[in-house]
Amino acid sequence: MSHDTHSKTQTARLKYHAVVETVLILALAVYFFLAESHIVGDDIVFTAIGAALMVVATFWTLTTTSDLIGVVAERRNIRDR
Repeated sequence: MSHDTHSKTQTARLKYHAVVETVLILALAVYFFLAESHIVGDDIVFTAIGAALMVVATFWTLTTTSDLIGVVAERRNIRDR
């Protein structure tokens, strides 16, 4: 795979990650808005949904950050050659 193709693939993947990240952040914002009137643990299903959403958002953020660091490191490595 050529460098240009690999770079385009990584850029497309990062764009996809950014879109999913935005959707997750919006979903968390909606959840927190709805959660204002709930007591934590009062409705276990609602609490579990919120916890699961936070876990997915955290995992996705860490994965996206890892991919971004990899892209930056690779580009810097190529530039320094």
